[in-house]
Amino acid sequence: MAGVRPAPAPTPWWELPQGYLHDHLVRHLVEAGLTDEAEALVGDLRWVELRLRHGDASAPFNDARLVPTVAAARRASELSAVGHLMAPEDGWAGRAAVLYSRLGGQRHWAEQAEERAARLPGPVLVNHGSPPDLLGSSVVRVLPTEGPAMEIGLSPDGRTVTTVDGRYVRQRDVESGRVLWEREFVSLYTLQEESDQIGRNYALSADGRWFVHVRRGRALVWEVATENERVATCPDDGLISVAVSPDGEWVACCFEDEVAVCPVEGAGAPDRAPRRAARAEGWVRCLAVSSGGAVTVVHVGRDLVLHDWRTTEEDGTPTVLGVEDVRLSGAAGDFLAYAVGGEARLRDLLTGEEDDRPCDPSADSLAVSPDGTALYARLASAGHGWREIRADDAPAAFHNGEGQTVLAAVDGGGRMARSVRSGVAVSDPGQEHGEVAPRELTRVHAVELAGGTVLVVWAPWRCDRWVPGARSAGRDRDFGVATPLAVEDLPLHWQRPVAQVGLVHPGAEAAVPLVEFGSVFGSVSWTDDGTLFALAYDDVVEVRETATGDVVFGGRAEVRPSDAALLAVAPDGSWVASVRRRTVSLVERHFGDTVVGVLYREGRTRTLRTPARTGRPNAYERATCAAALPDADRLLVGWSDTLALHDLTTGTALATRRVLDPADLAVSPDGTWCCVVTSEGLVEILTLPGLTLLTRLRTPSRFTACSLTPAPDGFLVHADSDRGIHTYLFRPGPPASHPS
Repeated sequence: MAGVRPAPAPTPWWELPQGYLHDHLVRHLVEAGLTDEAEALVGDLRWVELRLRHGDASAPFNDARLVPTVAAARRASELSAVGHLMAPEDGWAGRAAVLYSRLGGQRHWAEQAEERAARLPGPVLVNHGSPPDLLGSSVVRVLPTEGPAMEIGLSPDGRTVTTVDGRYVRQRDVESGRVLWEREFVSLYTLQEESDQIGRNYALSADGRWFVHVRRGRALVWEVATENERVATCPDDGLISVAVSPDGEWVACCFEDEVAVCPVEGAGAPDRAPRRAARAEGWVRCLAVSSGGAVTVVHVGRDLVLHDWRTTEEDGTPTVLGVEDVRLSGAAGDFLAYAVGGEARLRDLLTGEEDDRPCDPSADSLAVSPDGTALYARLASAGHGWREIRADDAPAAFHNGEGQTVLAAVDGGGRMARSVRSGVAVSDPGQEHGEVAPRELTRVHAVELAGGTVLVVWAPWRCDRWVPGARSAGRDRDFGVATPLAVEDLPLHWQRPVAQVGLVHPGAEAAVPLVEFGSVFGSVSWTDDGTLFALAYDDVVEVRETATGDVVFGGRAEVRPSDAALLAVAPDGSWVASVRRRTVSLVERHFGDTVVGVLYREGRTRTLRTPARTGRPNAYERATCAAALPDADRLLVGWSDTLALHDLTTGTALATRRVLDPADLAVSPDGTWCCVVTSEGLVEILTLPGLTLLTRLRTPSRFTACSLTPAPDGFLVHADSDRGIHTYLFRPGPPASHPS
């Protein structure tokens, strides 16, 4: 009809403004029977981005779980494993980088993530290969927490997880992720001059039902998810550890030289008296008390002691059962699991019944369900996954490894809750698909230095400026880069005579041994022109000449394995920086005694300390890593909670940035930016000299080392971790504004 205007084209959903439709579109599609359309929507990365921009990190997950299909459930699981890594302070660009990094390794999202990541403006970090720490298929939910979870409890039906995180005890619903109950408490940590162990005043039962915290001579016992509160008289002077019985009627407190078992008022029989027993000196690794306060368990050092209070001597001394050489222990409900040699033992604390089961020697942690039906061991030989320890020959269930898991709780059905970075991963058991291939261990590195001389370094020594992946000795090596070699391809004359560190000159028929083979740990660095290199090992730090292998200058150091990244040599070889240790009290040693010593070629020295702060300026000194800048008068140092650029002419800090637990540093060739990786799974690219943020990326791994390699469109950032080597592409570029 003439004069009739055509209807406007419908607006695509990804261009719709924020409003009602964003929050309800998926539900409306499902209710209308359009399940296929809803499934496609929640699996579209553009929809995920839209929901993240205008909602919180849980919005895409909540959308996906509304769709009643297997594929949508898988999308929900994959999205759940990403949300806890997205920090609001990162802005949209930082959150998008995390999203693409984590989803890029999943089959469904890979193509979308690669396409979207390519559009991110620089400076940005993007995947260069699949990350080695992607969550396993058994993970059904990652519940975000405020910082690390200090205690975890899993309900018998596996539907709720209780955590102690931040200043709160919280119970969460696994299905929805909602907080069902929370209550604030006061956490206390104690240090004793006579002990190296830090004590704390709270504990949570394995099933998440009971929480106890000791304060001002009283133990307050809360029944989680209710307002039920009970009290037990319990001294708190010198408290190291506390535990609550499965019935909530008894509290066990461990002190420097004794264990006290205190009745909870208003629960159980009246007129119950407190009980006390002496304990051996040593690190308390496990404390537990059974129902009715009948049996207490104390694992100190490698000795396991059980006190049975049901049969006592005239003076009230309980019956004692002791087991020596106990590697591991874990208690839940009225059951105790412990490992001795190559076997795990499961004991019913009330009946005394015990059975033995074979246990992998690589096990480094045990988890038992409160009803005693499920027993798991975390295995270093299986990618830190958790394998069921069965009493019969049936196939063992398995939970994929999810990084550095400190805490774990398991229910009778095998569902497990584990602490991960800033969250708790909840997973269901699956079948292990054969033996997990062990991570390739590089046994030797080769570094080409000035004049074609090759420095040969054997594990476990650390090399500066390394690249991942074993290469053949016959292939070309990049100058000044530590290249991993396959041992079988190592020329025989490079191995003669046998040495931990050797120098091979061009045309030589044998290597020049520098350090005897078998030195427990050491570190190697070198100047940019390759004419000098530095070694730090045992109590020695020295700079040697590449042409001859002779020592140019050196001194004393105190090198431990934890000081891997604390060696740096000046670009012109005028100084070497290494670890030094302060003399401090046992209490201060918890916070650090490591500073940086700079030894100059002419013999003078300088000590660098953490930037001054109010209060006790040096009580928290702990240097963790260092890197030299092209300017020979500047040194970048990572301290326990600070990154500092030090001026070596004055010893002052030119710039600082708050970074928690930096593990290693790498400086760009032109000295205009640097990379820092942390033990909390953070990679940051910072400007120099100002240390302002360019870009960052978060992962659930614990990083240990980093290195930079030039690439056509930027730099490859190699970051080693407890889960393997991550490789990212850093694309430089002018900062762009992004919606946050």
